[in-house]
Amino acid sequence: MYKSIVASCDTYYYVLASETDIDDTWRFMSQLGFGRKTGIDIEASSPACCRRASGSGSASPGRTIARTPQVVPGRQHLRGIGQGYNSFTPIQLAHAMATVANDGVAFRPHLVKSIRSLRSGEIREIVREPSYTVPVKPEHVAFVKNALVGVAREGTAARAFAKAA
Repeated sequence: MYKSIVASCDTYYYVLASETDIDDTWRFMSQLGFGRKTGIDIEASSPACCRRASGSGSASPGRTIARTPQVVPGRQHLRGIGQGYNSFTPIQLAHAMATVANDGVAFRPHLVKSIRSLRSGEIREIVREPSYTVPVKPEHVAFVKNALVGVAREGTAARAFAKAA
């Protein structure tokens, strides 16, 4: 498995995905935040956002796309490499990787460290508190993190990181 991560071996993950039940995959991936709102502190430009800006309503932050309701035979292998029909956002991917980097502890994503009120000048710090913890074995997380370092040192990204400190 180490080499499959380091070398980004699609074939390994095609086989793994074809031998894995989609519901089991879904249960695990949802623990990393896929299929749920991230709660990120931004809002999309929408009529609700405009109403909120003008003081006439509120909008819901952190929208994400939910799980695909159907499994198309013959396409499960594409899910194994994160391709094909997937419904996730770049922020969900970043959130999942941050959860792995934090040894299974998930934090709500933020884009700002603090917010200053234009009216009062008061500064409110954004408090980073864990949202939840994924029940993973520490040795499994350590293995994956070590393999991800291997990607930059000896694997598919080694050339890109060759001159990095």
